[in-house]
Amino acid sequence: MMTRRSSTQADARGFNRLAPVYDHLAMTVFGNSLRAAQRCFLHRVKPEADVLVVGGGSGWFLERLLEETSCRRVDTLDISAAMLSRSEDRLRRRNPEALARVRFLHGGVESLPRDAIYDVLCTHCFLDLFSDETLQSLVPRLRSHLRDGGLWYDSDFQIAPGTIRRPLTSILLGAMYAFFRTTCSIEATRLPQFDHAFSQAGMVDVEAATFYGGMVRARLLRAPDQYVSEPLDVSQGDTVTRRFEAIRSESDR
Repeated sequence: MMTRRSSTQADARGFNRLAPVYDHLAMTVFGNSLRAAQRCFLHRVKPEADVLVVGGGSGWFLERLLEETSCRRVDTLDISAAMLSRSEDRLRRRNPEALARVRFLHGGVESLPRDAIYDVLCTHCFLDLFSDETLQSLVPRLRSHLRDGGLWYDSDFQIAPGTIRRPLTSILLGAMYAFFRTTCSIEATRLPQFDHAFSQAGMVDVEAATFYGGMVRARLLRAPDQYVSEPLDVSQGDTVTRRFEAIRSESDR
């Protein structure tokens, strides 16, 4: 939920109003968990990659992406002009040299040129704004902008496991959906079936990690390509686990 959908002007106005307090709201509810989820797979972004960030918010993830990777170019797409402005201002203050590598695109997914192709696609708390019906067309559309063999880095909410956490998660998600439907006119009323939408689009799970007691899930998926010559090495289980534990420790501070 903590991001924007590509659709009506009512949605853009709602997220424009939230822009000044957006990060504060997320940190108040989830602490550093959302940021940890958005950061844990940045080491998988290869040098010289072309990256698309959809619904990038006020720019924290963009800043981390540019600092922790050697990506060649980043397009960050958002329907909220206020969010884009805050993102650009943040980068101008903190890492002005990186501005040359970034394009700030105002619009929805449908505004992307059909020939815009990327090595990495990032959707953090974006897909949860849509109904299952919309995801059935939105996910394949986004997939069409991802190079074969490319990576899709997604993080979002899920119902946490456990007899205690499950009902608590449901209550929190219900409150969040009510808030964002009221303030931003989002389409969804509940979590959509992310797994089904990704599977239907042919995406293959590579890695996953959970945060905030299992309510927040980060996942890395790959667009299949039989000609991929350098598949991801996922054999370093202990190394990856240590990295997740370090990031989780930061998120608890």
